[in-house]
Amino acid sequence: MKGGAAWLAFAFASAVLVTEAPALADGRGEPKRRDRFAQPQTPGTKLKLFGFWGPGFRAAVEHRQHLEEGMSEYWLQGWGDANYGFGEGSLHADVRVFIFGAGLSVGHRYDWHLLKFKPDANGLDHGEGALNRDARVKKDDEGDWSEEHWSWAEGRLHLFIPLDKAIALSHVAFRFEDRIDNSFDWNNATVYDKGVHLRWETMILYRDRWWGFGGPALRVLNMDRTLGAGTANERQVRATEFHYGLVLGTSPNWSSANDVLLLRAYASFGLNYKLMGTHTYNMPIQIVLGYQTDIDF
Repeated sequence: MKGGAAWLAFAFASAVLVTEAPALADGRGEPKRRDRFAQPQTPGTKLKLFGFWGPGFRAAVEHRQHLEEGMSEYWLQGWGDANYGFGEGSLHADVRVFIFGAGLSVGHRYDWHLLKFKPDANGLDHGEGALNRDARVKKDDEGDWSEEHWSWAEGRLHLFIPLDKAIALSHVAFRFEDRIDNSFDWNNATVYDKGVHLRWETMILYRDRWWGFGGPALRVLNMDRTLGAGTANERQVRATEFHYGLVLGTSPNWSSANDVLLLRAYASFGLNYKLMGTHTYNMPIQIVLGYQTDIDF
């Protein structure tokens, strides 16, 4: 599985090298910026198409409008997701005033590859005492998954700090999910229960017009989790995980519209989180590599 992660990194690096020479925006020879994705977005209505390694696909319709140009804006989005783990439809509304923002979302998920801890009389599932990466690999190998669906709702706060050569982004979200207890979540690459979980993500993206953007990222999760399931010590606790990583991106200019090749990776090496990680790699790591292009209406 190490080779899979290495291949993703190699594919991203290769794409950046292939697109090193700036593409031309028009007949006058004006070069397009490769960090456009990390620049202020233009108002209007767009269709955003995002395909990623997984495999998976997202189609989103976005309407963005300035309330005061350069100072405040709002944007509305409708997402449709289909990937290896689940399908989902969701609606999102956000507003930004200067460097502060807030948003609300609602959605419904159909998880057609639900991995849930199902303990036997000894509190074990495939020989494991929790839905860790080893247990999930075994369940996948034996086709031991089910199909479930549930709704969710989220409220969040944003902080945007523009700098000369970078932009700092931070948001904290409170999401209620009517999910299945003790099951794996494909978005956050860990295991938790039904209820409210907190997700805090912060990243600093350094921008370069010729190369793109990139920088460190941190994700903190706090959620309800069942421990000792199927034993006399079964209990629910609030668990916290810290995931560190990086975000890299460049606009390869493969289409006439705004596009981006994006790599986001989170990991928890050294933190002994046996539940965290995409079990395909059987490592505490989550990798998303994808390409998005916009279509203006």
